Amino acid sequence: MGFAGILLSFMLIAIFVTLAQQKDFLEDYHDINRNFTHNLAINYTETLLRENDFILGRAAAFFARNDELNRAVNVEPEKGLTTLMQLQNMMPSVSSISLADTEGHYLRAPEVLENEDSRAFDPRTRPWFIKQAEASTFS
Repeated sequence: MGFAGILLSFMLIAIFVTLAQQKDFLEDYHDINRNFTHNLAINYTETLLRENDFILGRAAAFFARNDELNRAVNVEPEKGLTTLMQLQNMMPSVSSISLADTEGHYLRAPEVLENEDSRAFDPRTRPWFIKQAEASTFS
């Protein structure tokens, strides 16, 4: 009985140690994964967004001067579309750029194929338009 008791005790200790190590390994894995995701967000995504924010900030300043927004959206939409395509080429991570005035006149690069849905599209119903309109009302 003595040897069987020692063997059983050893087996129980080995099982408990294995379970404890498994929990520690899993927690360590989650910590490594969390750090990797955080570093990816900080080092890659933030850099990408900072570059795009800079370019879009310059574009917003351009469209805010000398009635450029009205000219791009309403007067010369072909030229406005060319300008938006040039902006998009500077930001390869951006799939499309939209430009709209407060009246809801809208320009998008690249252009959407004209069909029933695109003709019925009203940017004034979109959350990005509504929130910006609300923000500009209070400023």
